[in-house]
Amino acid sequence: ANASTNRFFQAGTEDVTIDLVCYGECVACDVEVTEYEVTFNVNMANETVAETGVYLAGGGNFGNPGDNEMTDPDGDGIYSITFMLDEGFSSFYTFTNGACGDWSCKENLAGLPCGDPNNFNDRFLPAITGPTTISTCFGQCSTDGTCEAPPAIVDVQFAIDMNNSGFPNADYDNIVVNGNWNGWSGWGVTLADDDGDGIFTGTL
Repeated sequence: ANASTNRFFQAGTEDVTIDLVCYGECVACDVEVTEYEVTFNVNMANETVAETGVYLAGGGNFGNPGDNEMTDPDGDGIYSITFMLDEGFSSFYTFTNGACGDWSCKENLAGLPCGDPNNFNDRFLPAITGPTTISTCFGQCSTDGTCEAPPAIVDVQFAIDMNNSGFPNADYDNIVVNGNWNGWSGWGVTLADDDGDGIFTGTL
């Protein structure tokens, strides 16, 4: 634990006395804590880096976007930050492209194996046992710091025949197509019938 997070104890079925710990530490006051250098590297090759920079955040230990700025002194597109962390330290974490207060600039790992769906799709740093370097790609799960090429952008044309639908009517006067690609927002691709044949089309 650290000063900004709570301790955790799982109660069993028998009486137990929790070990004495020093205030703000995870061990007794007379126990020397071993620390290791832990470096996080994130490749931003597929991103337009925000003017406010790239950050390590989250997990209850690494603060909010804007707290832990990563740097790229050699300009190779790989941003880094190094901490001295206690042996046994573990935490969830994420990268943000910008210092957004609402977490909207957080990398999206939904559905990927390195994103935990029970913890905001964050990454997980296992317990530290020695000097550690994490190298990955923003929004991807690589472990060597490389980035896969982003998927190609293609045009998709949507079309629907509305001749037998009674459209337009008093309730509806426009047609839109929505999906998980726009969060089912209700205002996706607007379809139009420019030639008046009753078939409405639109392209995304």
